[in-house]
Amino acid sequence: MTGRDSDADGIQDVEVVVVEPDLLWRVEQANELRGLNTHSAATLLEAADVLTPSAPAVVVLGPHALDDALEHLVAFRASFPAVRFLAVLDDLDQVALSALRAGIHEVEPSDLPADAIARRATELFDQTRALATTGSADIEPGPRPPLVVVTGAKAGEGATTVALGVALHLVSGPAGGTGAGPGPRPRVALLEGDPGLGDLALRLGLHPPDAAGLTAAIPDVERITHRDASTGLDVVLPPRPLDPLTPLGGPALLALVDGLAHRVDVIVADVPIALVAEAGLVSTADHLLLVSRTSLSSVKSAKVIAELFCQPPNMQLVLNRFAEGPRGTVPDPHDIAHAIGLPLATVVPADANLAVTPTTASRPFREAMARLAGSWSLGRKS
Repeated sequence: MTGRDSDADGIQDVEVVVVEPDLLWRVEQANELRGLNTHSAATLLEAADVLTPSAPAVVVLGPHALDDALEHLVAFRASFPAVRFLAVLDDLDQVALSALRAGIHEVEPSDLPADAIARRATELFDQTRALATTGSADIEPGPRPPLVVVTGAKAGEGATTVALGVALHLVSGPAGGTGAGPGPRPRVALLEGDPGLGDLALRLGLHPPDAAGLTAAIPDVERITHRDASTGLDVVLPPRPLDPLTPLGGPALLALVDGLAHRVDVIVADVPIALVAEAGLVSTADHLLLVSRTSLSSVKSAKVIAELFCQPPNMQLVLNRFAEGPRGTVPDPHDIAHAIGLPLATVVPADANLAVTPTTASRPFREAMARLAGSWSLGRKS
């Protein structure tokens, strides 16, 4: 899917495309007050004809256009990386999760006033325009590095432990590869996706920036990246919010990922499951690791998430703290993976040292991380 040169059709600087005639007149009228150049399209494929691949823009999808758009969304996002999507839906409960996991950046109810919809579109446009200018001017464009997203179906499953272990393993190997070996070491970014409640900074003895950094819509990647001498990792710590329950937000997370492009060889992100859906990482991550313990409640939660995300091909299961329980051996890990409905990536043994000194993991833990990363191909995306 590619867009035509908009200048050739007499359409210049399209900033908002509304896909659905019934919605157009409300949004277009409000957008004119905000100075945005709005265009209409009957389908997402038609929207591609009026957009420039590298130009920031927002596509507003109405409730009747969403089903058709979801079929083409992955290809569209690959062709138009600077486009953000706003879905205006009749029934948020039934379709919002499907939209978010497919890569829609924001979802709003259709009964929202026209000016409020326009304001949401304006905010998204400002974010993607800022994202387009993130990074140094002397950095040449190119493919982004592989993105490994680690998450858990609920808190306490061990996603941070696995993310840290994977990043430490990757940084010990030659560039573009995995595991220890000859050649230059890759530059690995470890991104904290939960600045309010995440403990990555605590585990590494680092200090995130203060909340004053939240005044910027798009965090400055250079300012919040710590070059950790003890691990060799580039640790990206967004400002810790005043309210620890305030999430990072999908646009900000995607901006950080894009801002790391051309700076590192691999990105490992520790991301809460809600933000995985909001940021559309199910469709954009190269490897999506769902970490679960082996208790019945953890397995049930992991199964729910796997089914909600429709068992995407990039999602794998990591069983954490696998060990014999007080009443005997837990079920076979492959049986657990089969019950959840995901391929088993690796089994991570319990290791008490990780909570105190992450860099002194036991040999079984390091071997588990090697098995996990060794099954991937982490060359840069083309």
